[in-house]
Amino acid sequence: MPFCRDCGTQYSEGTRFCGNCGTALEAPAQPATYYITPGVGEITLSTLPRKDAVVAISIAAFGGLFLFGLGHFYLGKIGRGTAFLLVGFVAKIALAYVFLGILSVAFTDQGAAFAALILIAVVNFGLWVWQIYDPYTLAKTYNAEVQRTGKAPW
Repeated sequence: MPFCRDCGTQYSEGTRFCGNCGTALEAPAQPATYYITPGVGEITLSTLPRKDAVVAISIAAFGGLFLFGLGHFYLGKIGRGTAFLLVGFVAKIALAYVFLGILSVAFTDQGAAFAALILIAVVNFGLWVWQIYDPYTLAKTYNAEVQRTGKAPW
């Protein structure tokens, strides 16, 4: 059983105030959850969970079909995720504009419109691949830094 820090009177668990002197008693601190990260010849204890690279890739790949940057948000890189989100939004709007323009015959030069469609589709695919690969490397960097220092790199 614990004792009052002011008068030394013993009190039972769950008591909020000392029965002898009236001092507010502190609740016992909750133990921290530690994650063990094995390294080469060392083990690092950290209160930070690791970021799973497979989860980052999955979120980026499947979520990226609609919104780029979701893998970055999972990793806590909000600025980079927002940049991918905005660039991806513009790229998808451009793709839809050209595609729907070709379907509605709004363009006078269908050959140039088709070439623009191919170019924008390739740019969209490249952005999609990049926004999958980047969270993968960021997850590896995050985990290595947490293993080395026990602190998040960002």
